[in-house]
Amino acid sequence: MKGVRVSLGVKFSLISVILTLLILLSVFVFTGITVIGKSQSFMSEVLLKDTVRLLDFFSATVRDGLIADDDMLIMNTFDKVKKMDNVDYAILFNRSRTVLQHSEPFAGQGFNTNDRVFTTLFSQKKLVIQPPFDPADIRPSYTIAKPMFDGADAFIGLLAVKYSTRTLAALIYRIRTTLYTNMMLAVGGGTLLAVIFGIILAYIIVHPLRTMIHGTEIIGGGNLHHVIEVKHNDEMGVLADSFNTMTSRIRASQTALLEQKKQEEQMLIAHDIQESLYPEAPISRDTYEIASFSKPAKTVGGDYHYYRDMDNGMLYFILADVSGKGVPAALVTFMLATVSSMLMGRKSIRDSGTQITAMNRIVTSQMGKFGRFVTALSCIYDPKTKTIDFCSAGHGELAVYRGSDKHFEICGNSDIPIGLDKDKMYIGNKCVLAPGDHVLINSDGITEARNAAGGEYGIERAFAACITAADEDAKSIVEKLRSDVAGFCGDAPLHDDMTALIFKVRS
Repeated sequence: MKGVRVSLGVKFSLISVILTLLILLSVFVFTGITVIGKSQSFMSEVLLKDTVRLLDFFSATVRDGLIADDDMLIMNTFDKVKKMDNVDYAILFNRSRTVLQHSEPFAGQGFNTNDRVFTTLFSQKKLVIQPPFDPADIRPSYTIAKPMFDGADAFIGLLAVKYSTRTLAALIYRIRTTLYTNMMLAVGGGTLLAVIFGIILAYIIVHPLRTMIHGTEIIGGGNLHHVIEVKHNDEMGVLADSFNTMTSRIRASQTALLEQKKQEEQMLIAHDIQESLYPEAPISRDTYEIASFSKPAKTVGGDYHYYRDMDNGMLYFILADVSGKGVPAALVTFMLATVSSMLMGRKSIRDSGTQITAMNRIVTSQMGKFGRFVTALSCIYDPKTKTIDFCSAGHGELAVYRGSDKHFEICGNSDIPIGLDKDKMYIGNKCVLAPGDHVLINSDGITEARNAAGGEYGIERAFAACITAADEDAKSIVEKLRSDVAGFCGDAPLHDDMTALIFKVRS
């Protein structure tokens, strides 16, 4: 089960608020402790100094009253002491520790001048503060005593006051309250500013991200022409540009793939058309049989072969190899098929030499400007005389297997390829065959086929493969040759088109 999804905007706001609160609280706590502590120490010292200064003033007045025995002066002085906020009471003792004057009644307070504090006070000749004043540890009250002496430096009395720190405590409380109030206001304001800052920061960062997410959803839906518009000069802009570049490349790759697929489909159509130029099936007659196989190095190739029965009872067959391979070579094979079919329909052409001469004239005029040429071996077999009339235009001599001797022999000769000399006159050759003989015609893609180690198949292997199946029909001999070549090459890629044709005399 998926958890609740929290947006980046909320996350940025929370992080901003938390960081702001931590910073403000840390600053205010440190500042508050420092300010309150220093303020308390400073103000307590100031108030105490003021009290001591007033006590010095009052003690001088009371001293004059004691020396002059002026009770009215002493009473007036004590009336002024009563009005002091930080003095709870004041007491005047004579040299025998008898209370001469006080600011408040002492009934029931158990005032004892013989205790340790007063014993200490009466033994001093200077102002005494009990307990000792410590700014870091402010007590609720202090007893401050000032001994008085006459002109002869004789002790005449002691003026003691009880100094209270309640005014200081109230002042410190007000300072603390004010400081805490200001802290809360500052924290609240800082939190509000942090929320606003978080929202702004989230918008600055999240808005481009949302734009990119929306763009990726559009592109993911198949619209590769969509452009993500993030107008920033920071990392977001770089990311958007990179994404747009990636989309552009994907679009280009997709276009290229579609074009490649289209070309492949067109090549398959061309392959089917080229296959339709070849014989649909082997021919098997009482006196002869013929079969073939062809495998282009690419989808279409430059090898062309054809055979058919002629009107006069003879058999015509041809194998041609166009220089190069692929589409350009395949286009030439289409032309060869058209020219070959047209020429064999003419009654004036009844021998292979005349047929190759006419084909050379037509093909050269059309193909010469492309710098290509064609090797071809054209044959016409007469079953009555068991004579084969053949003409080789650069395709090598005729390879004939003699069934009586069980070996191949080379017959005739080979002339220049088609396409080099428009006016070339080709002359055919004749060879008499016997039952059990067969003829092998192949393109150089067979003999020059290579395996993974770079070894070449060669004509001798082709002869050997045919000899092992020589007692079988033409189709079996062709299949034996095809499988032998395939076994030799293994997984090595084809470098040239392979075509082989077997013609066998039966009787």
